[in-house]
Amino acid sequence: MTDNVTNETPNSTTTEGTPEPMMDLFLTHWPRIAATAWEGFTTGGRGAITVVSGSVPPELSYHVGAPCKCHEELIGSYDPEREAVVAVVDDEQDVVWIATLGGWPTPAETSETTTADLIGATLQ
Repeated sequence: MTDNVTNETPNSTTTEGTPEPMMDLFLTHWPRIAATAWEGFTTGGRGAITVVSGSVPPELSYHVGAPCKCHEELIGSYDPEREAVVAVVDDEQDVVWIATLGGWPTPAETSETTTADLIGATLQ
């Protein structure tokens, strides 16, 4: 399990040591997120991991391109080898939270150990 997931767009109102259940969930499942991001990128190009809000374990999908036009710049600026854009979506697939996350293993490093198919993720 990783202990090194970083959020490139942190919530400015959160102070160090404040529990963040969503980030804790992403930390726990980072290897799955990273593997899904890398496989999605290598098969379809830049995109975002979507996570259904409230799903535990997180229900992951990879969507090529931005989840909505307002996030196109974010999709164009992340480093797919080291980072993943993760978007939490509601039941209607509307983005309720989005950030660029990075950690260990990096998305590229996961290609040596697993695939999205093995971890039960969906590539769309």
